[in-house]
Amino acid sequence: MKTIHTLFTTLFFYLIISLPSVADGLWVHHSVEEEFDTIKEYIEEGITNQGLVVAHSSDVGGMLQRTGKDLVTRVQDIAHTMISKAKGTVGVADNREPTVVAATFVRSEVIEFCSAKLSRKMTDADPANVIFCPYSIAIYTTTKNPELVHISYLQLSKIGSLKSRDILKEVEAMLEQIVNEATE
Repeated sequence: MKTIHTLFTTLFFYLIISLPSVADGLWVHHSVEEEFDTIKEYIEEGITNQGLVVAHSSDVGGMLQRTGKDLVTRVQDIAHTMISKAKGTVGVADNREPTVVAATFVRSEVIEFCSAKLSRKMTDADPANVIFCPYSIAIYTTTKNPELVHISYLQLSKIGSLKSRDILKEVEAMLEQIVNEATE
């Protein structure tokens, strides 16, 4: 179950960073010059100020850095084996230099939480909205601009069904309030 949770969190984060041409329509993005830990603390306070509890915080940047090294090594090993087979040099010593994987993030976390009241209204409107539970706010700094903290969340009303649009806008209003409190 934890693996599935991590997978969904990772997919959410990849969605946030990998679709710049669609970004304005799928999520809300804020940036502020502040310390990462300060913004994270303010986001968590904003969540608890709503009477909610942080369910999980995923270190997505750390996971991407760890798995990036493993994936690059595996791809290199496969490529080396294929080239060796093609050249007929299988079993010859491998003198490749290890590849350094460039980090995209200095820090990046996704904070997840839920509101039983809003989630109930959301799934009553459309059971498929269960995919939006828990709610997520991503906080990250990039290696290209480490002094700027980015905060993003999905615009659920742009994704969900028409019949659930009103309740999804309520969820978005809550998310926006949390982020606004953190960035003021």
